Amino acid sequence: GAGGANTGGGGGGGPWSGDRTGGPGGSGIVVVSFPLDFYLTTTITGDIDVQSTSYLDSKNSTAVLAIQGAMTGAGGINIASESAGGIVSYDTVVKAYGGDTTVLTGATLRLGLNNAMPSGSGNGLCGVGTVDGVSGRTLTVGGTVAPGVSGGVGRLTVTNAAMVMQSSSSLDVTLNGTIAGTGYDQLDLTDTTLDLSAGPALNVTAGFEPDAADLFFIIRLDAGSSCTGTFAGKGEGASFMVGGARYEITYAADADGGTWTGGNDVAVRSLGSSQGGSVFMFR
Repeated sequence: GAGGANTGGGGGGGPWSGDRTGGPGGSGIVVVSFPLDFYLTTTITGDIDVQSTSYLDSKNSTAVLAIQGAMTGAGGINIASESAGGIVSYDTVVKAYGGDTTVLTGATLRLGLNNAMPSGSGNGLCGVGTVDGVSGRTLTVGGTVAPGVSGGVGRLTVTNAAMVMQSSSSLDVTLNGTIAGTGYDQLDLTDTTLDLSAGPALNVTAGFEPDAADLFFIIRLDAGSSCTGTFAGKGEGASFMVGGARYEITYAADADGGTWTGGNDVAVRSLGSSQGGSVFMFR
């Protein structure tokens, strides 16, 4: 795809790449409103005004885009990698753009500092790529956490981070089948702590009618990960309705073993369809 970037302090716009400091034309404001493509390790020291939802797109599997200036503006950021492995590194605390951060297939968002991405109530974390906390850096989310992109289901991976979901945030998952990542959304945590103590929301939608006792491991935590707290109104064993079906939730499932108990994963289980206030279990 064509890349584009303009500087606010003089200098031309257009496709750009390479080892350069400050972006095309110097270290002034880089106005991002089109895909910004990078081919080699690249550093932007100037502040960035994200005017509309824009792409930071790696064209090389070894490329790293290090952003050292503030990021403001009304738009969101899509982090992409044409060749799987490209990295965008947020190396300053001031990330205050107004939209969501979406990490696409094969791409990695690396946190250079604690809370390096925007965490307001309108700032979500979406996608099917990886967010890397490097060495336990704090990842605070104030908006929606939504695995998957473009209306489809998927798996969003967070590694080496201390992830905090604020009370204004939510985890939105869609159930279209029984296979994690392709049939339903999953948040996959590796060497990561997840803090739900503020009581974020859990929003579940279903695009099919599951069988009674079908399991959906919506948050998978490896042995090096842990979860504290619960979603608002959905403590251990709580039941809730999704359309015409009732589900229950546990924080002690075992995704790798495929079981409702015996682990530290968050899962929901279908209890069957509900009619007239009664729950019917079909086995």
